[in-house]
Amino acid sequence: MLAAGCASAPVTPPAAPATAPTILGVTVAKGRGVPFGRSDSGEDYLRLEQKATDPGYGYTQQNPVRVGGPLREGPRREKAYLNGLRGPAGEVIEYERMGSCCPFESPNDIMGGGMLDAFRVTYAGQAAPATLYINFYDPGPALVPLGFSARAAGR
Repeated sequence: MLAAGCASAPVTPPAAPATAPTILGVTVAKGRGVPFGRSDSGEDYLRLEQKATDPGYGYTQQNPVRVGGPLREGPRREKAYLNGLRGPAGEVIEYERMGSCCPFESPNDIMGGGMLDAFRVTYAGQAAPATLYINFYDPGPALVPLGFSARAAGR
């Protein structure tokens, strides 16, 4: 398990997009989008050490969170990333995959392209759920989006 944290003053995330993403595929189990979970589940989580400076990071299809790594590890890294997030004041987050959307070209997929995963993310006291976009094909620094914080070590 990787663990670390970074604290900062709460920042208001960008307003939700006017339109929801067009979902092209979804997996459901027990009435919920898969994967789903909480950032206090005890499962592996990514150590997130840097805050994004771009207010659109993770909130837009044009600048998704990138957690890619070796082929076939993308879904595991995607879930570990979400398990490493907390609300702005350290609140446990809950996340649920809305589905796949937003096709794009990528040299890191055997077919030459992939789709983003859109996640609904919530925490106690939040005014409205956030939608985060994750690219699990391409690597990049996995940053903490504005409006969130990183999970502290051992928590």
